[in-house]
Formats: sequence, C-alpha cells, structure tokens
Amino acid sequence: MIYSKKFIVLDKNKQTGKGLFADYKIKKGEILIRFGNEISETPAKTSIQINEREYLEGIESTNAFLNHSCEPNSYIDFERFYLRALRNIEKGEEITYNYCTTEYDLYEKFICLCGSPKCYGRIKGFKYLSKAQKLKLNKFLAPYLKGKNI
Repeated sequence: MIYSKKFIVLDKNKQTGKGLFADYKIKKGEILIRFGNEISETPAKTSIQINEREYLEGIESTNAFLNHSCEPNSYIDFERFYLRALRNIEKGEEITYNYCTTEYDLYEKFICLCGSPKCYGRIKGFKYLSKAQKLKLNKFLAPYLKGKNI
C-alpha cells in the first residue's frame, strides 16, 4: 500500500477510537489510497474483502483505521483498486467508506454510530441488507457482490 500525507490517524472516532482524518481539503474523485497486494485468505477486523475468498490486509498507517459510515465520503474504485473521495472532504473530517460494499458477511458485526439519518443500525454485511439498500449500493460494490441476493 502506498501511503500519502492526505490523512492522519487520530484518536477521535466516537466508535473505534482511531480513524483516518483528512490532513487538508480533498476534492471529489481524488485518490486517497492506492491499495497494494497484501492479500490473505483469512478475514480480520481490519481487512477488506475483495472477492469470495481473499481479503486485503489492513496496514496501520492507512486502511487498518478506515472506518465505516452508512453515508461515507469515500469508496473503493475496483477497476484501479484505489480508495477515492466520493465527495469533497473537509480538512479534519474523518475518511470513511461503507463496509457493506465489500463485506458479504462481516467478520465482526457491530452497532453503527455513524449518526446518519440513513444509518443501518447493526452492521453485519451486504448479505443482511434489504433489497432497496443493496440496490442503492450497486454502483460501489465489489465485483463479486454485484447481483448477489438482489
């Protein structure tokens, strides 16, 4: 994984303690992380599921602290394997993505505290979303999730 100075790890996240926070104003579409090839066949709390049997390992300086939001400000571009800004992100704002766009059945389920009016409540993975929720995420889904249970 290539780390850039676009964000810093801080102990400010209300749910997990640590999170990635923008170190300057980030523009919509900007690349935040270029994922490498630290692949495992074993899920972990800090991994990202990329297909049926493979997981991208979390790296402490980057995606290990990439937290969930039901209304995230970033997404994974699976064509190029980047994390991109979904919208403009203000300096000091936490960088988040929706775990349900990559995780079919989440390794560690949890109660979401994102504060969004559209919050799912308990985050369990794509498998557990309603049909309407799944369809809304379709544009951002990992390729292996597209068409699954919709």
